[in-house]
Amino acid sequence: MKSFLVTTLGCKVNTYESQAMKEILLNNGYVEDYINPSLIIINTCAVTSVAEHKSRQKTSSYAKKFPNAIIVVCGCSTNIHPEDYQKMDFAHIIMSNNNHEDILKLIDEYNKTHKQVFAVDNNKRQRKYQNLRISSFDEQVRAFVKIGDGCNNFCSYCIIPFSRGNLRSRDKDEILCEISRLIENNYQEIVITGIDSASYGLEFDNYRFNDLLEDIMQIKGLKRLRISSIEASQIDDRFISLLKKYPAIAPHLHIPLQSGSDTVLQRMKRKYICEEFYQKIKKIKEELPDVALACDVIVGFPQETEEEFLQTYNFIKKCGFAFLHVFPYSIRKGTYAATLPNQINDQTKKERVSRLISLGRELSNEYKKKFINKELNVLIESYDKKTGLYHGLSENYLDCYIKSDSNIINTFVKYIYHID
Repeated sequence: MKSFLVTTLGCKVNTYESQAMKEILLNNGYVEDYINPSLIIINTCAVTSVAEHKSRQKTSSYAKKFPNAIIVVCGCSTNIHPEDYQKMDFAHIIMSNNNHEDILKLIDEYNKTHKQVFAVDNNKRQRKYQNLRISSFDEQVRAFVKIGDGCNNFCSYCIIPFSRGNLRSRDKDEILCEISRLIENNYQEIVITGIDSASYGLEFDNYRFNDLLEDIMQIKGLKRLRISSIEASQIDDRFISLLKKYPAIAPHLHIPLQSGSDTVLQRMKRKYICEEFYQKIKKIKEELPDVALACDVIVGFPQETEEEFLQTYNFIKKCGFAFLHVFPYSIRKGTYAATLPNQINDQTKKERVSRLISLGRELSNEYKKKFINKELNVLIESYDKKTGLYHGLSENYLDCYIKSDSNIINTFVKYIYHID
């Protein structure tokens, strides 16, 4: 029997691509099997050195656990360091993150030769968009839809443009058809995602991200749309007006900050200064007072002084984010930041991370208190037998726990919010 297992590390884009490969296999006589698979696909991540280590570790552990299975490795780590996987005798197929659609052909090639198949695309800046499709998702209620790939920004700390290649936008009709298909298959929330999602359409003549949003909102049956991430530089008045115009667009935005210090932002090669970022945040909050704003922050960037860290700390406090995601800087060989002198030691990074995590908790609690005794629209996604409670997320990404005598998974429930 042709059976398989897919395991995914990393981002929503990886998750989407894993699902697409899964559907290719299911449509060609394979069955999913987590007990005794004959084929294992490990979709790797390279966003940090820790992520790459976990990817190699996962590959080794599956090879030991399932010695008779064909091991396929793909994803960003294979593109950045393919040589690490070529050295592994048990890595039978090494794929690029741009040829998932060739999975069957590569499996056939290995079955014919029983020699390691190496299929990594090294021409990273001249790729075309690979048109993967999905019709379902592992989650019962929520599905990710990939609208583009690649990134042209080249922030000084980031390895992903070297792995994913240049910006490529997906055909709008493919996106709209896929969302319609997922809605027909009873998915209540659609999350649009990409490496640099809101740069969608930059290579088109007259069609951009806001145009795509407007068209998505015309799809019959769409109940909730969530935007996975958007850069502050891509937020304009039209985008904010769309958020106000269409309540189905979740009032929850993930806006990467990375640093609240202008001098650090300059070394990071980000495309804004703090005041520009703050004015965007301020405008959004004025127009949408209940919006949940989340951000990423990198701590311990090369040469970061205590003064620069405190600038970041105070700027985050000023912005009043609802959710804060804190990451210690990770050296990525091949990036500009890796060549900078005065790298910050691990102990200093750890201490600064801890301080920001504490601030993040305070800000999150402040935000949640605003909604006590207010009605939220909650999409129920799971049930906990131990507590007897259903769990769901509100439109502004608050965890809600609800008691019900009937099965309410995959439905929207009006809920008066409280904090236990």
